Amino acid sequence: MPRRKTLTDVGVKALSPRPASYPDPELPGHYIRVRPTGIKTFVAVARAPSGKQIWHTIGPSTLYTITEAREKAREAIKAIREGKDRAGPETFEVVAENWFKRHVEKEKLISGPDLRSCLDRQLIPAWRGRDFASIRRADVAVLLDNSEDSNGAVAADFALAVIRMICNWYATRHEDYSTPIVKGMRRTNPKVRARSRILKDEKSLAGRKSPKARCPGRDLPRTGHRLVSCWREGRFHRCHRRCSDHLADMGIH
Repeated sequence: MPRRKTLTDVGVKALSPRPASYPDPELPGHYIRVRPTGIKTFVAVARAPSGKQIWHTIGPSTLYTITEAREKAREAIKAIREGKDRAGPETFEVVAENWFKRHVEKEKLISGPDLRSCLDRQLIPAWRGRDFASIRRADVAVLLDNSEDSNGAVAADFALAVIRMICNWYATRHEDYSTPIVKGMRRTNPKVRARSRILKDEKSLAGRKSPKARCPGRDLPRTGHRLVSCWREGRFHRCHRRCSDHLADMGIH
C-alpha cells in the first residue's frame, strides 16, 4: 500500500508559484495559494447549504503553521457547510486583496501594477496578519517613516495614498469604522514639487539653442517644383521651391 503524502511547514515553504492552488493531502477542502511574489496563503473551500461554493481565506504562511491552518480550515469548512456566520477579525491582507479585486481590477485602473507593487513590497509585509480595524494613525506614521527612510519621501506619499484608498473603501462597507488618515500626513508638499518641476523645465528650455528660422520655401506648394538645397539662416535646407526663386537666391536671373 503506497504511503500517504504529507505536507509540512518545510514543504509549504518550498512550494513554487503557479495559477492553481496546492491541495492539502491531509485535509480535503484546504489549499495553499502561492502568488508570483512568493507569498503563500492558506485558504479553505466548501459548499454552503444553498449549494454555492465559498472560499475562505485563513491567512499567510508567515502567520500560521500548517497545523494551525488546518485547525482553522476545519472550523471554516464546518461553518460554511452549516450555513453559519464565519465572519471574524479581518486581517489587513484580506482587506487589501479584496479591495484590489473589487476596485482596482474591476475598474481596470491604469495604475494597477504600481498599486500591486506597493501592496506586495511595503504594506502587506508590514501589516499582513494585523487586524485591519486595529491599524491606527500611529501605525501609519511609523510605516511612512520607514518608507521615507528606505525609498524616499515621494514613495512614502504614494504608500499613504494607497492606504487612504483602502481605508476609504473599507469605510463604505463598515458603518462603525473611521479612517486613521488625516490631512497633514504627507511627507512632501505637492505645490512645492510642482513649482520645482516647472522651474527645472524652464531652465532646461533656456539652456537649449533657439531653433533656426523655418525655410520659407517649405511653405510653398509642391506641384511643379523640385527638391533643391538652399542656404538659409546659416545652414542648408532640403525643400521644395520654385526654380526661379532658387536661381535668384544664387544671383542668377
